[in-house]
Amino acid sequence: MGKKDKGKDKKGSKAADKSAKKAVPMRARLASLLLIAMSVVFMSSTVILFVGMMPTFAAFFVDTSRRKIKVVTVGAMNFAGCMPFLIKLWEGGRSIDFATEIILNPMTVIVIY
Repeated sequence: MGKKDKGKDKKGSKAADKSAKKAVPMRARLASLLLIAMSVVFMSSTVILFVGMMPTFAAFFVDTSRRKIKVVTVGAMNFAGCMPFLIKLWEGGRSIDFATEIILNPMTVIVIY
């Protein structure tokens, strides 16, 4: 009952660990698919947010802590900087050309960052 029972328990726990790990990526895949679909639907807003949130993406890769507090802080400030220009875009026509015009203005990037 010694070593054989322990081996069976380890195999059972490994199978349970694999099934638990598979559930999380499925949610991540679904969230990614939804994010991509929404990005295509709201392309003009995506242009502004993609450029405006670049420091947040960098903070995500630089911050090695488990809780990612720096990412939340940088992201909140970047989003707050993007908001006036998103409102300007929404009031002005929601076209990709207008979004590009907004982003190519140097003052916009200075305010966002």
